[in-house]
Amino acid sequence: MHYIYQVMKRHRPLYSGQREAVTLLTRCKSALLSEGILLVDYLLLPSSLELLLAFPHINSSCQGIPSKALLTMFAHLGRAGCNWPYSGFYELFHKSQCFAELGKSGFDSPLPLNAIIDAKRKRSTVEIRADEIA
Repeated sequence: MHYIYQVMKRHRPLYSGQREAVTLLTRCKSALLSEGILLVDYLLLPSSLELLLAFPHINSSCQGIPSKALLTMFAHLGRAGCNWPYSGFYELFHKSQCFAELGKSGFDSPLPLNAIIDAKRKRSTVEIRADEIA
């Protein structure tokens, strides 16, 4: 798997309520799946959408996340914890629509699930440096 981190930010809100948030996530997931891309983890805030994506085949046009930085990315996306309904971490612990692969049982992760959960529970607010993503 080849992992990519993407961020979409706006000055105005991306959604105004639960229905719009679910519609946005559904469309996003459908578009990714149609391209063969897996939505591994995400964090949808009112003015930003952060995605951790997995490409089954290496995409030579994109630089991926090194495996040593993958746990840092999971921690970064878990900063809102399990209390924010529009995140992959929330999906791990609550009944949800499971947009992210992280929220589904049986996701074939390169890291043990308990390591991902531990990293997310630390609620790391460590800034992601460009050299960690390159």
